[in-house]
Amino acid sequence: MEISRLLRGGFFIICFFYLPKLTLGQDTKLIGTSSVSSGTIFSVDPSGLLNEKWFDFSFGQVPQNMRLLQNNDKLWGTTAYGGYYGKGVIFTVDLNGENLTTIFNFSGDDGSNPFGGLIESNGKLWGMTSEGGSNDYGVIFTIEKDGNGFTVVHNFVSSSGKYPMGDLIESSGKLWGTTRSGGIYNYGTIFIIDKGGSNYTKVYDFDYTNGRYPQTTLVESNGKLWGMTSEGGASNYGVIFTIEFDGGGYNKIHDFTSSNGKFPKGNLVESNGRLWGLTVNGGDNDFGVIFSIDLDGANFIKIYDFEGSEGSFPYGQLLESNGKLWGNSSYGGLSNKGVIFNIDVDGNNYTKVHDFDNTNGANPIGGLKEINGKIWGSTSRGGTTGNGIIYNIESNGTNFNKLRDFDNIIGHTLYGGVIQSNGKLWGMTRYGGINGYGVIFTMEVDGVNLTKVHDFNFEEGAYPYGNLVENSGKLWGLTWLGGKNSVGVIFSINLDGTGFSVVHNFDEGGGDSPLGSLIAHNGKLWGMTQKGGINDKGVVFNLTLDSNEFNVVHHFDGMNGANPEGCLVESKGILWGTTNGGGLDGYGTIFKIDPDEEIFTKVFDFNNANGRIPVGKMIESKGKIWGMTQAGGDNYLGTIFNYDLNDDDFEMVYSFNTTDGGDPQGSLIESNGKLWGMTAYGGASNTGTIFNIALDGSGFTKVLDFTSEIGGRPKYGSLLQIGNKYSQIINFNLSDKIYGDQFTLVANSNSGIPIIYTSSNIEIINIVGDQAYVNGVGEVTITAFQPEVENYYAGEASQTIYVDKASLIATVDDKTITYGSEEPIYTFSYLGFVNGDSPSEIDLAPTGFLDTSVENAGTYIIQVNEGSDDHYYMTYFEGTLYVNKTSLIVSADSKAITYGDVEPDYTYSYSGFVNGEDESVLDTVPTGVFSVTPVGDAGVYTLQVTKDGVDNNYEFEYADGILTVDKASQTIIFNALDNINDENETVTLDASSSSSLEVTFFVSGPTALIGNTLTITGAGSVSVTASQPGNQNYLAAEDVIQSFCVNPVPGIVLTLGGQSTTLASTYSNGNQWFLNDEAIEGATEAMYEAMESGSYKTEVTIDGCSGISEPVDILVTGVYAEFEDKELKVYPVPAKDMLKLKFSTMSSGIYELRFVDINGKIWKAESIEISNSLNLVFSMNLSSLPLGAYTLLVIGNKRTIAKRIVKY
Repeated sequence: MEISRLLRGGFFIICFFYLPKLTLGQDTKLIGTSSVSSGTIFSVDPSGLLNEKWFDFSFGQVPQNMRLLQNNDKLWGTTAYGGYYGKGVIFTVDLNGENLTTIFNFSGDDGSNPFGGLIESNGKLWGMTSEGGSNDYGVIFTIEKDGNGFTVVHNFVSSSGKYPMGDLIESSGKLWGTTRSGGIYNYGTIFIIDKGGSNYTKVYDFDYTNGRYPQTTLVESNGKLWGMTSEGGASNYGVIFTIEFDGGGYNKIHDFTSSNGKFPKGNLVESNGRLWGLTVNGGDNDFGVIFSIDLDGANFIKIYDFEGSEGSFPYGQLLESNGKLWGNSSYGGLSNKGVIFNIDVDGNNYTKVHDFDNTNGANPIGGLKEINGKIWGSTSRGGTTGNGIIYNIESNGTNFNKLRDFDNIIGHTLYGGVIQSNGKLWGMTRYGGINGYGVIFTMEVDGVNLTKVHDFNFEEGAYPYGNLVENSGKLWGLTWLGGKNSVGVIFSINLDGTGFSVVHNFDEGGGDSPLGSLIAHNGKLWGMTQKGGINDKGVVFNLTLDSNEFNVVHHFDGMNGANPEGCLVESKGILWGTTNGGGLDGYGTIFKIDPDEEIFTKVFDFNNANGRIPVGKMIESKGKIWGMTQAGGDNYLGTIFNYDLNDDDFEMVYSFNTTDGGDPQGSLIESNGKLWGMTAYGGASNTGTIFNIALDGSGFTKVLDFTSEIGGRPKYGSLLQIGNKYSQIINFNLSDKIYGDQFTLVANSNSGIPIIYTSSNIEIINIVGDQAYVNGVGEVTITAFQPEVENYYAGEASQTIYVDKASLIATVDDKTITYGSEEPIYTFSYLGFVNGDSPSEIDLAPTGFLDTSVENAGTYIIQVNEGSDDHYYMTYFEGTLYVNKTSLIVSADSKAITYGDVEPDYTYSYSGFVNGEDESVLDTVPTGVFSVTPVGDAGVYTLQVTKDGVDNNYEFEYADGILTVDKASQTIIFNALDNINDENETVTLDASSSSSLEVTFFVSGPTALIGNTLTITGAGSVSVTASQPGNQNYLAAEDVIQSFCVNPVPGIVLTLGGQSTTLASTYSNGNQWFLNDEAIEGATEAMYEAMESGSYKTEVTIDGCSGISEPVDILVTGVYAEFEDKELKVYPVPAKDMLKLKFSTMSSGIYELRFVDINGKIWKAESIEISNSLNLVFSMNLSSLPLGAYTLLVIGNKRTIAKRIVKY
């Protein structure tokens, strides 16, 4: 046999048979099984209201670390598992082993899985559970000595300790104990509690270094409390410790090191002046040790190394009796199931007293107790049921006596339903029985006289799943494991419970591990295996009844399905089934088989959305086959589906949920026009539900929530209908409502007839069909009514409920203003209006207000003057008024200066003060104004305010100003110029500007200007303009004009004639001749012929500038003869620098040429020689002569020739 196969987990889907399509009558009951704890058989009427647990397969199992307590001539103890809820029990048993009685079933809420024993204190029995309670961390409980009055006195919490694994001990007027975990470091704690059950106090937190995970009961010795931890300390192998009675003075006494033992999981005991104990592991063989230590904590000695055959892995504590120390080991000995041993109190003579062999118990892990001269104990395993025993043995080591097996001999854990056959109900348990592999049992149809008819023994099958099928005068079934090949069998048994026979042993090639039931068709039994076959994915098989010939019809290959865990159903000669896995998406398939031709066809693939892991047996009704999936669907908790046999059309009808049940693991049945089924989880207690649904897929109704009283978590089964006017029992529950609710009225009854609903006050609740509309507030009665019909009397159920006001949240809207603004009007936002109500319909609307005036910027709480309304409870939330700072604009004042001026004092101005305030209210005013760039040349400069103003009510904003530097004006200093009487004079101009910029000159008149040097080029009026055009910083200066005259300096040239003298002015224009200082009328030409003697002069005026020549005195006495023009011609006249003389007929000779002015002064003289005067031209340079009139005298050959010329 493969032990590993026995320990496999997983889901197993079984189908069961029923009486098809019966009508529910007066005595009809639905019979079902549940798997919770060890399982129950229950009945329920179709209403779901009248239910009854017929049989409970549970009792306590597996005592853990249990110390028996003698009280009132009975032994008291606990088991860690089993019982009504599978979470352990408190039990009693007579001293002779009779009358094993469950005193209390732990349910979880009141604790679960006690791993220690009971003690007596303060007139009660005290104990602890390792888990359960309000926090699931364990509890401390008390129970009266008569078995009544169970009370939880403390629920452990993580911070002060959780998961206690030992016993309590009474010391110094208090109860002491340890927890395995919890506390500050989650390594366990030491605690005390008053004997009245109050004042739980944690006195020490284990911290690893000083030990962790204590699984010990404290003992009192030498004025201290002693204990051990299973781990922690220097080597993490556990420690021995002491603690004072006041809860202080924790002291680690010893660190276990492996060689001297490790992982102690028991208690110390004082004997012979020392403390003695056990470790589970460590020592020379790592099988544990016996050790002792002095009462002062010194002189630790390893006494004995366990070595296997004489015992190994000892748990618990030693017991002193008859001069020896007694104990047991959990393993070792002849059968490796543990031993009982003793050793002398001096540490010598270790003796194995008894070998456990499974039948007489196995794996003791609790302590021993001496009662009436005998040593009493228990084992955690073994015995007839495999769930442990109670035993005793003489103190001399003889007469071992098994007193009691912890019960499951009848079997436990039902993974199937029951069928009705031969006037009885038949079923099977998965576990239990003499061999622990399950049983077949019968029960009367009224729920009494449950009788075991067969114990499975592995060789002929083990762990039956599903239920039996009747055919050919026998009942037939399957086991999951066991048999010749350890992978299951087909068996039969007679209807009277005799003649059990293995018909077929499965093997892996032909399929193994069947997890369904059989179906009969045409002389054959058909079924499926979950595994095995060519692809190890299961097979479809049949068994010929008259020959027991086994035949594999189909090997599943994955794509066409895999691992079927249900059974087949027949419709119109075709067998239909499902697979748990495989198909396109691996979520299972629906298939059909023609049983005559043995042709397999896959017809549908599940895809999770429409369900996955189809379960149980499908059922045929009205041309469709119906079934369920264990998972998938809208809520991933399974589905109900159908498949139309005519249209080959799949429909997902319903998705399970947590409220109405989920995770179905069985089959549907049809009854009274509905389909009925069960779920393994969900519902009010999460232990499953019973439901029905109409054949059109509508009207899903939860009929019953499983509870701990009736059982729960039905697996792998279906209901069985057994059992004509019924009372209509209407299940109708309403809770109080809130104004505005619209809800659906839901009632169900045992008749399935539509329910009519009425309201006692339609102004509060108005009903339309099954929809209830809540329109008011107050008390109202809702009645669910069904009229009388053929099989049922009229039924009625009323519920009076109170419709309370709805909650309406009124929140003041936040508002925002600026400092200085008026306070706003406060408004509200509402959350919770129903029935289309609006704020305008509130009877008295709330208002908002401030409890303080707004004096500064900041936040202010807007409080509420409460309102009221007939339909709403109003909850108010304050709002916030945000008073933001008001904007204050600080502007730099613009300034203007002229270039060269001193930079001004800068100022700024404000705009935006409110409430008549001014600068004096500001916390910090801006420091000042500055120019962004240094002020220099004329131009525009940006002025900014220093941005350092601060105030709690004003938000500063800054505006720039400008500084305008205008150009400076300038003047020119240019003094008047004197008139000049010298046409050859040079004048240096001198002018300056007030800006010190260079002055430039412009002239008009007879001059030439280079720079500031003026050269006179003639006579006349001269105008000089002094100008300065300005620059970047100065405006143009106003021009200054100075004028002066260059007065002519005329000269007179005389030309002598015979009777007159010709006067020639050196200026051709502007002459006025004077004789004896009197103007000669009409004498304005350049030449004047003087006919009389006197003083002559000329005044020349040019452009208003005048000059008078020196006077010339003329004496008219005679005249020079002039050359004929044919002899001498002089040109040009007047002449400037050069004068030409053309001789024509002059005689040859030496001639003297003289230039004589009117005063007779000779200005120039030179000689020429004429040899041939024919057309002789002679040039003379007159540049050295002053301007004026001259007479040219040509003297030679005894004659003088005169010609008048003018030099200009």
